[in-house]
Amino acid sequence: MIEKMTRVAENVGDKVSRRGFLGWLGAGAMAVAGLLVGSVGEARAAATPHTCCKYSCTTKAGTKTVKKCHKGTKVCKTKRHCKITATSQAAHCKACP
Repeated sequence: MIEKMTRVAENVGDKVSRRGFLGWLGAGAMAVAGLLVGSVGEARAAATPHTCCKYSCTTKAGTKTVKKCHKGTKVCKTKRHCKITATSQAAHCKACP
């Protein structure tokens, strides 16, 4: 493998040393690896949505709105003395309406 890289470096030109060529090749490989890892991280973040549940609950003091956020795709469960008024999906809990 090193012999093949040496031949490629010799074909590129006489002004490039083997060490310089291998350093350039390694830097390029690191850049490609960084792009691949970054895109996988973004795909994972997008693949885990959050479920936003909004309730209207009756209390002794009156009616109040309660919001709950669950990681992943879930069904909002009914609660005692509460009605589900809205459900939605968001990228993260802070984005819930």
